[in-house]
Amino acid sequence: MAEAERMIEQRNVQMCVYCGVEAGTTRDHVPPKSIFPPGDRKDLVTVPACEKCNGGASSLDEEFKAMLNLKAGSEHPASRSLWDGSTLRGIKRNRRFLSTLRSRMLTAHLEFPNGEVTKNQRLINWGGESHDRTVERIARGLHFHDIGAQIGRLAIEEGCG
Repeated sequence: MAEAERMIEQRNVQMCVYCGVEAGTTRDHVPPKSIFPPGDRKDLVTVPACEKCNGGASSLDEEFKAMLNLKAGSEHPASRSLWDGSTLRGIKRNRRFLSTLRSRMLTAHLEFPNGEVTKNQRLINWGGESHDRTVERIARGLHFHDIGAQIGRLAIEEGCG
């Protein structure tokens, strides 16, 4: 066991559930706190995370929230509330993400099994880093919360989750 890990263990500090290298000195919400409407943010699951893993994920969480909100639609009051509030503001502030959204948009004619056809339906391809890394963090965090053990270590070139 490395000296740093031994010192952390002796002080009864948990390791970061994502990288497994640094001390989990912060608490990360899994799933991300931002995907819940402000009134529904009670009793959320948190897990130990180092500063780098927790802080490095905030922009991914915002993109994840926006895409999730776009996929959920606006019929449900909670989804509508998030869209009208922080989601739309976040998209407008983040020109890079807005450009990415536009590049992923396509228009299609959809035909349903009942014969109904919708023309010029806008679709967005949800792929990439914000989806994959956020879903991985959620899976790792919930596994740790429920089982009490880490799932390996994240192998990310530019830092943690």
